[in-house]
Amino acid sequence: WAGKALALRQLERFDDAVRSAREALNLDPSDPNLWLLCSYCLTFASRHDEATDSVRGAYDAYVAAGRPEGLRHIFEDEAVVRKTHIRCRQNALCR
Repeated sequence: WAGKALALRQLERFDDAVRSAREALNLDPSDPNLWLLCSYCLTFASRHDEATDSVRGAYDAYVAAGRPEGLRHIFEDEAVVRKTHIRCRQNALCR
C-alpha cells in the first residue's frame, strides 16, 4: 500500500494516494514512517490540518517505540532551510 501511495502521488492522484497511505497505516499504525507517508500525501491533497494530525501520530508512534527523537531530523532539516533562506536574503545571494 505504501508503494502504491507513492506511485499515485507521482501521478498527481492525491486523494487516491491518501487512501492508499491510510490502508498502509491501518495495517501497522505503530510504524511512524507510515504516519509520515500519510502526512506527505495529505499535504499534496491540500488537507493540511489532517497532515498535521498525521505528524502528531508519527510522533506518538516514535514515543511508543521509545524513540521520541525520531522526528528530530525533520525539524533540523527545516531549520537548515530557514537559516539558508535568511542568509541568502541578507546577502542577496539567491536573488
